[in-house]
Amino acid sequence: MSRCHHSIYVVAVASWALAASCGSGDWVAEMAHKNNEVDSLRASTSQWQSAGLGDRYQIGDAVRTGRSSSADLTMTGGGGLHLDERTLIRFLASKRDRPGKLRVESGAAELESEGQAVVFDTVIGLARLRKRSRVRLSPTKRGTRLNVLIGTATLEDESGRITSLEKGQSLTVRVGEAVVEMSVQPDGEAPSAADQKSEASDDAGAASDDAGAASDDAGAASDDAGAASDDAGAASDDAGAASETLAGDESNQTGESAKTGELSSEPSAGSGVTARVSMTGGKIRPARGADGWQPLPVGDVELAEGSHVRLPEKATVELERGNQRATVVGDAEFLIGAAGGPLVEVSRGTVSIEATTENTHIDVPGGAIVARTRPSGSLGTIALDRRGRAIVTVERGKLQVRSAQGSELLVVGERASIDRTGKTVVKGRAPARADLAIPAGESPVVHEQTGQVALRIRFDHVCPAGGRVETFKSRRSVGKPVAISEGEGSALVWARRGRAFYRVRCLSNGAVGVAVAAQGWVQVRTDSGTRQLPQRATHNTLDADGRTYSVVYQHRLPRLTFRWSGLAAATRGWTLVVKKHRGSKRTFPVSGNQHTVKSGSVGEGRYSWWFQGPGGRRSPTTRLYIEFDSSASTAHITQPPTNAWQGGSVPIRGTALSGWRVEIGGKKVRRDRYNRFAAKVAIPTDEDAIAIRLSHRKHGIHYYLRRRPR
Repeated sequence: MSRCHHSIYVVAVASWALAASCGSGDWVAEMAHKNNEVDSLRASTSQWQSAGLGDRYQIGDAVRTGRSSSADLTMTGGGGLHLDERTLIRFLASKRDRPGKLRVESGAAELESEGQAVVFDTVIGLARLRKRSRVRLSPTKRGTRLNVLIGTATLEDESGRITSLEKGQSLTVRVGEAVVEMSVQPDGEAPSAADQKSEASDDAGAASDDAGAASDDAGAASDDAGAASDDAGAASDDAGAASETLAGDESNQTGESAKTGELSSEPSAGSGVTARVSMTGGKIRPARGADGWQPLPVGDVELAEGSHVRLPEKATVELERGNQRATVVGDAEFLIGAAGGPLVEVSRGTVSIEATTENTHIDVPGGAIVARTRPSGSLGTIALDRRGRAIVTVERGKLQVRSAQGSELLVVGERASIDRTGKTVVKGRAPARADLAIPAGESPVVHEQTGQVALRIRFDHVCPAGGRVETFKSRRSVGKPVAISEGEGSALVWARRGRAFYRVRCLSNGAVGVAVAAQGWVQVRTDSGTRQLPQRATHNTLDADGRTYSVVYQHRLPRLTFRWSGLAAATRGWTLVVKKHRGSKRTFPVSGNQHTVKSGSVGEGRYSWWFQGPGGRRSPTTRLYIEFDSSASTAHITQPPTNAWQGGSVPIRGTALSGWRVEIGGKKVRRDRYNRFAAKVAIPTDEDAIAIRLSHRKHGIHYYLRRRPR
């Protein structure tokens, strides 16, 4: 009997030939798994229908997935096909003697080579996927984009030139040509010994496939020659298997369970991973043994290197290899990594990784994440979105993110995103140096013209062993921090225009305490104190109508006019009564229907007032609140003007409001009889700005910053 040579054919509209089998009938693919909305269109009908598990598809049929949906199909000649959400594929007839081909019309599809190398032909040459490899196919404006997600692929053009593509690399296919768009070294590291062994065995397997292909050609000439070529192909396969054994891959010797395809619940030596499965519904395809997917047992199970696992929504699997730990939450899909390499290779889902005495390393499309060992350990979460982008957050310690773009070390409060091409974006990074330092618990108003301040919050007086600073948009949003930063003695955060709430919690052996050690507000205003302070008080008019009035002043107490329309303009003998809440009462004689008091006659506070006349007659009682605008300017800084100063020392000049204390560098600055102040200060070494501090026992604290020239 002759062997059938399986090939894959790529055309400009993302067509990929199916690995069809010679004796498999007229169907080319079968529905193995579906999630949410998956439909199929038969060639003999014109209406889409819901697809079912076990449905088989022929030439001319189509399959599509809806929003938040996915599907997995098995191919007749081996290998699997995964469809992302909003993907449409169609099975087409191939010209000449080629097998059927797959066209991806929208979305993205991924092809797996499973446990054997897959060789396929394209219009631009010969392509090969090594075993346990995965590529992603998606149409673009330039043509069809082919991404290597896992493993290795090669492309040989018509001139015989071979281009190798590894995980993270991609090429774009157009009519008559292929353009390699990028070259990515997955982790920036040399391959491990285990990887080299795997590559050697893959090469041997690929060689056996080529021998099998040659035997197919010979089989086409005569049945006898085909039988002989079968024997030669079998011998080459045996040689490939022998090369793996000679290479020292002891993990192949997994016992009788591997031969039967059953999962072993007993721990095995080597690179296996111990897993604890939380619920039913998961599936596993062992790296060796039985073909196809099997139910993933609930409880403790040993997973061999290369095992492929899929989890349903809300299912969890706790993974452990030595002191490396990770927890995967479904809907998820991952591969068990080799010893000396990643613990797992995750293609979708959410993963929590932890490191104590040993680094924990996982791979994601486009890069790798490593939890670093520290005395208190490291803990982080990696969530893969629908586009394959990995969102990395640090909960404790440090996480290293590696990609084609380089390496980034993330600490608590920072987060990064890595897309399939390796592009990495880091957010939430704390400033490296401070503009201003304040003690924890202080609630200042900061005047800085750019509206962004690098703030150091010192907490050594409340958290001597270290602490964490968390900032929030308001006190009500305490559960959703805008920024997090940790340190010993102090921590740096960004304070931006507007008002933000912060709190400090102490660290103990790396763990964050529950109790709040200190808290406060920070308000940043973009006025830099260059405007002159007004010399006159504001004038406000109030009517005795029973309502409540609120008067906010900035520099001097307001001048107030009280009036009542119920009095005639020439009325005499009436009195204005102003009573402070829980305080004394003042009266003012009234001539006419209104009365004006000068600035300072009625101070800050809460009042009730009314007009009272002969015979007990009186106006409606009206309420009044007078309060200071704590965000208003309290000083006029004349020198330096803004952020322009030079030399080893800087002259400071300005005018402050009466009653305000002026300090620079922790030292009090004297004022003259006109509230003017002047000083000469040294350039600070710990901060990038000179801070002029004004404080008032009732109205709070204001800082005016003058940045170091840049």
